[in-house]
Amino acid sequence: MENTATLSTLSPFDDGVTVRHQHMGLLLENGSPNLAIVKALAIVHAGLFFDHLCDSCGSGEKALEICSLFQERLDNRAGVVTPKRLLLMLSMQYDMMQRPLPEVIWWLSGTQSLLEPFLTEFFQALHHIAQKEQSSQQR
Repeated sequence: MENTATLSTLSPFDDGVTVRHQHMGLLLENGSPNLAIVKALAIVHAGLFFDHLCDSCGSGEKALEICSLFQERLDNRAGVVTPKRLLLMLSMQYDMMQRPLPEVIWWLSGTQSLLEPFLTEFFQALHHIAQKEQSSQQR
């Protein structure tokens, strides 16, 4: 019996990445993004990212400062902050925390139709988490 599901894709920039994205549920059979899955992954990873920030910074206050810097860049972007730049900012922050970029984010990085909605949802969720955290600290 032949294995037709063999994957030779080693990078999110290779031609065969569409098959991997379909296996992960990120793309529907017609090739369009599965936005429900992308949104769920973004929310989960934003929560993990915030917790990693708190752990690596040693305080919630420093983590909130970093989150506010991300938000400032997003608010003032006027078209200059592209998904690739946001990914770079996020990657650099993971490096500063001495953590690898999560594999799911790596696999999204080569596909604009997945990366853009993921990052939009990720930073919205991160902003929401930071606001809740800040409100609870002010009580």
